[in-house]
Amino acid sequence: MFIHQNAEAKIKTIWTEMLLKVYFAYMTKIAAFRAKKISPAGIIIFNHSDFQWGYWDCRNRNIGISWKLIEESPWDVVEGVVGHETAHQLVSDLASSSYKTEPSHGATFQFICSQLHLDPIYQRAKIDYKESGLPPSIFEPQKSEDNPILEKVKKLLALTSSPEPHEAATALAMAGKLMARHNIEMMSLREASPELFERRRFCLKTVKFAPEDTYVAMILRDHFFVYTIFTYYYDALQNKTLSCLDILGRRVNLIMAEHVFYFLKERCLTLWEAHKPIAKAQGEQGLGAKNSFIRNLLLSFHEKLLKVAREDQTKDQKMTSALILSQDSALEQFKREKYPHLISRSTASTRVVAPNCALAGKEAGQALTIHAPIGPKQPGRNSGGLIDYKR
Repeated sequence: MFIHQNAEAKIKTIWTEMLLKVYFAYMTKIAAFRAKKISPAGIIIFNHSDFQWGYWDCRNRNIGISWKLIEESPWDVVEGVVGHETAHQLVSDLASSSYKTEPSHGATFQFICSQLHLDPIYQRAKIDYKESGLPPSIFEPQKSEDNPILEKVKKLLALTSSPEPHEAATALAMAGKLMARHNIEMMSLREASPELFERRRFCLKTVKFAPEDTYVAMILRDHFFVYTIFTYYYDALQNKTLSCLDILGRRVNLIMAEHVFYFLKERCLTLWEAHKPIAKAQGEQGLGAKNSFIRNLLLSFHEKLLKVAREDQTKDQKMTSALILSQDSALEQFKREKYPHLISRSTASTRVVAPNCALAGKEAGQALTIHAPIGPKQPGRNSGGLIDYKR
């Protein structure tokens, strides 16, 4: 990308300020820094390498971050690299001389990373995520076919496209029951810890949250065993803060929830486009008509899932997603570590603007079924390549 020299200097200044905010957010988690026993490092943006994303220069006390990384990667990837280099600084500032005999990313480094609550993928020396087509924030080395639970669920979901409503509902209920049992078994493990959990981020690419995003998040939370959190991320190219949806949970649930997220987003738009000429003929147009259709589609689908779950449950076997989440103390701990200042968000208004579109959306939601395949999608721009951290 060609940028005028003056414009490049301005952009670099803005990005440096944003990187400093990320850096100090990490450093304030360390008591020694809060006690002013550690001097802060400087931040440098370099553009002399296509392969090195970051480094810690202990002699000059600078953390370097690649221009290419900022330009081509989602901001949470940049944050992860800053955290990695911050961990290197803290090791050299806090650890005893004995750490010098350890590998660069040895036990001391791993301990500091845990104190910074860094995702495991940013604790490695190198990460090749180009082949996956996914940024590290949603990097998925384990395919669904490698997981027996997901493979069984995938086969069940293939049956939900059956023309027989009873067969489709039964398959959906069995898939939900299988996921619930898996989560209960995982909760019973004594070694359950935050390391079992991951976070995935869906960049919504809008300044404000769309009404349908609230209902998609509600469906994921109430039926697919993940926490959903609305937050914001920085888009470096646009120099804007945009909205995003984070989901937290076990890997098997995240793969499933990711599939459902993209499936619902695609279905909402496709079904609305098919209904739009009918809505126009009925005198209902514009954003209000679209929102009424999609909102009621998702609410109706949510009610359908609830009905299937109620019919399948016995009095002594209530395995709802909400109940399992509330009892999963390890997942709750992971959520608190990632979002220590979390504030609850209420559900969006259900006010009906276009009654005909609302009715059509409700009918579409009742007919909607989730089906295979399960697999990660590519959510927008991503640099790919090799992350190479050097000290």
